[in-house]
Amino acid sequence: MEDLPEGFEPPDNNRLYPALFELHREIHELSKDLNNLARLLDIQKKLVFSVMEAEEEIRQAKAEKRDPTEWQYLRYNFLCLGDCLVFLYIDRFALKQTFFNVNNENPKQSGGFLSGKAGLAAELTVLKDAISHNVPAVLCDLTNVFRYGDICLLCANDPVPIEVKSSKNKDARGKRQKKKLETLTNFFENDQAENLRGFEGTTYRIAFLAEPESFGGLLATALTEAKKNGSAFFEVDGCLRFLIKTTDGVEKSELDVLFDGVEPSRSLCNFVNQLKSNMLWGCYLPYALTLSEPDHYAMFVRGEISIVSMLDLNAFDRKFSVDGVKVEIEATEDVLQCKINFEDLATDQGTPFFIVGDHMMNRMWFDFLLPSWIVQNSRDVMESNPRFLEAQEVVD
Repeated sequence: MEDLPEGFEPPDNNRLYPALFELHREIHELSKDLNNLARLLDIQKKLVFSVMEAEEEIRQAKAEKRDPTEWQYLRYNFLCLGDCLVFLYIDRFALKQTFFNVNNENPKQSGGFLSGKAGLAAELTVLKDAISHNVPAVLCDLTNVFRYGDICLLCANDPVPIEVKSSKNKDARGKRQKKKLETLTNFFENDQAENLRGFEGTTYRIAFLAEPESFGGLLATALTEAKKNGSAFFEVDGCLRFLIKTTDGVEKSELDVLFDGVEPSRSLCNFVNQLKSNMLWGCYLPYALTLSEPDHYAMFVRGEISIVSMLDLNAFDRKFSVDGVKVEIEATEDVLQCKINFEDLATDQGTPFFIVGDHMMNRMWFDFLLPSWIVQNSRDVMESNPRFLEAQEVVD
């Protein structure tokens, strides 16, 4: 996936927008009946057509030395809809593993263009065969999140990626890919792995004890209000604030409301639109799923609505330092993490603690998960597994 230039502004109009917005509606209809595998297949056929059309425009723009950014952005948004299909069937936390390399901390290289791909016909045949046998499946190259295998079966809580090869001969690259896929599969099967993603020692996978709690309803209400009045505010858990705008620029009076009573040096702001426009959403819950209202989704894609978040770090620490636990959040340009100290379990050897790392903390503005859910469920997992109470990032 090519990076878009900083400051990219989405186009107001594009001839592929109608197809994008119609597929968004179809995906939310599918969400009401996940057993409708005929619709799952039909959506993917439409996605293939639209992705390939965007790819042709990218090729032409480059050949003519024109800026291809608009079409790269459209292609990315169609792949985000492919991600939606995956997240409807598979646990969101399991999908982190299909996005990153198994041997280092970096995202795995994404697939290339669909158009011109030699094995596409064979992959489509396998996809149709799986669905004809009532097994939900997705073409991996129609997504941003699946970076292992060619087809992913969605018949269990964990994804099952498989490779489709037209030749029995494997080159060195093919052998490396097979080994990486085996490492990923073993991690899913055993819930632990040695030296995974370059981390020394054993990495464990532990299930959360409660379902994720989102404030997507509050966001939808604010989007509707902003569409009517030009802007809207809301706050969750006494520490995370949002400003929603449908007009250009942020007024001083709006900043005053956003930062009222907050120490500026102990705050963290995110312009959520940039995360989308610069194609940085990664393996988080797709915004196309969170924004289920068609108008909200279309406005966000077009850049007609802006979402600004502000996390009050002091309020976060105060809010969640309760019941024998002290919470310390650290936010710098490169790091966002939350250290949870179990002071009531302190011994001569020190105070047990663990660290909730960037990936989980960032779900406050990617997945729009409640900070209270992130902290409490991380805490519950550790308290129910005391052997993990040490300096260790929570694996999700």
